[in-house]
Amino acid sequence: MVLINGTNVKFLVNSVNYNGYLGSCLSNLISSMRSQISNEDIVVVQGNSSSEGVTTETDYTLVKVRHNSMEMTALIAVIDNQSNLGTLPDVWFYLHDTCDIGPNFITRLNTLDLSNDALVHWTVSNLGVYRNSTLVSNSSVIQRYKSTDNPNLQENRLNKYKCVCDKNIVYRTINCTTNLSSGSATTISTSKIYGIVKRKRLYFSELDLYKNWSNFVWPRRLDPPRFNLHP
Repeated sequence: MVLINGTNVKFLVNSVNYNGYLGSCLSNLISSMRSQISNEDIVVVQGNSSSEGVTTETDYTLVKVRHNSMEMTALIAVIDNQSNLGTLPDVWFYLHDTCDIGPNFITRLNTLDLSNDALVHWTVSNLGVYRNSTLVSNSSVIQRYKSTDNPNLQENRLNKYKCVCDKNIVYRTINCTTNLSSGSATTISTSKIYGIVKRKRLYFSELDLYKNWSNFVWPRRLDPPRFNLHP
C-alpha cells in the first residue's frame, strides 16, 4: 500500500461498462497513475458488467459488478467485497475514471494528512478520502443507492438524478466538511470526451489532479438529467 504520512492508502476508481465507454477514459487515468502508484494499490470497479468477480489485471485489481449505481458504484463494491480485496487500507482515495493525475500528485498528497475522511472539493460529487471503517459503518446509507443489475436507461437517469441531488451524501452524513483542495478549481477547457455531453476540465492545483466534470449543467434543473449518465 502507499504510505502517506503514516496512513495506508489505496486508490479506488469508479468506472462503468457502457457502449465502449470503459476503455475510452479509464486508460488515460491508469496511464497517468502508473509511474506513481503500484498496480496492487489501484482497485477499479466496473459497473454494469455482464458478470461479477474480483480479478488481478495487468495494471490494477478489477472488481466487476452488475449494478450501475453511478458514482456510488465503487463505494458499494468496497462494502460488498471486504473479504475479497486482500489487505484493506486505512483509507481509500476515491476517483472517477473521468479524472487523471499530474506527475506531482503523490508528492502533493504527502503534504497532507489523509488519516481522516476528506473531500477533494465540495463542488465535485463524492471524490475524496474515505476511511474504510467509514464506508462499512455507513453501509445502510450507501446501499440505498444500489441499482438493479444492468439497469435500463430510465433507471440510469433516475439513479443519476438521485446521486446528483444527494451529492456528497457520505460526507454529509458524517458531517465532514474538510476539503483537500482549499481553493476552487481552475477550468482548463470545455469539451466532449465521450458521448454528447460537454465537460469542464477542472484542475485542482493543490493536488495536481484533473477532473472532467459534466454535472455543471442540466437540460432542466427539476428533471432527471437526460444525457450525463456517468460521473
